[in-house]
Amino acid sequence: MKTTASCLKVVVFGGPQVGKSAVTVRFLTKRFIGEYSSGTDCSYQMMFRYEDAALKVEIVDCSSSSDLEKNKEVDTADAVIVVYSVIDSESLKSAHTILDFLNKRVHFSVPVLLLGNKTDLEHLRQVSRDDVMRMTRNYGCRHCEVSAAESYTGVNRPFQQLLADGLETRRTRLGHVKRRKSLFENVSRRLGNVFRRKSLEEVLPKRRLPTVVENMNRRSV
Repeated sequence: MKTTASCLKVVVFGGPQVGKSAVTVRFLTKRFIGEYSSGTDCSYQMMFRYEDAALKVEIVDCSSSSDLEKNKEVDTADAVIVVYSVIDSESLKSAHTILDFLNKRVHFSVPVLLLGNKTDLEHLRQVSRDDVMRMTRNYGCRHCEVSAAESYTGVNRPFQQLLADGLETRRTRLGHVKRRKSLFENVSRRLGNVFRRKSLEEVLPKRRLPTVVENMNRRSV
């Protein structure tokens, strides 16, 4: 199995008490930890297997108290997860704000997963599925609902799919960059040849004319 040198970066956003840290740690360690008190961003790294290759993945769990407008992590993200809690309608409003922020970012075109958490508390649901579906259609993102408390498999599946999407998006983006670079170099080369030919056409006759005249004068003598 080959190992790729680059690192795929996933950024996780969400409002307070939605369980985004629990979801992230569940995916990374298969363990459920219910209580988190961190008010700062946390970064985790892992190896992800995809198409017989091992890829380094960095997952940045952004604090719910961080200022979106000042967040720089998203500028270098290959994929984004926005978490809400199915038992908290306010958390869906926060998710809407985050998705709107991402949608307005210039040149932002990475895959996004809208991830609902705490489905084990379905009897306390406050979030309308219809509202969620409208959001996914409006923002063109993937959607899934899970329970970090109950199932590693349920959490693992959407994470794995998002990582695959992020990797494919990166490959496409890098391919476009290489093609643009190749096109630019090709155009520059052709323009350089044109200007060199033009320069020679302008300069060479001026250098040859005196020689011709000089030879003619010599013949006439």
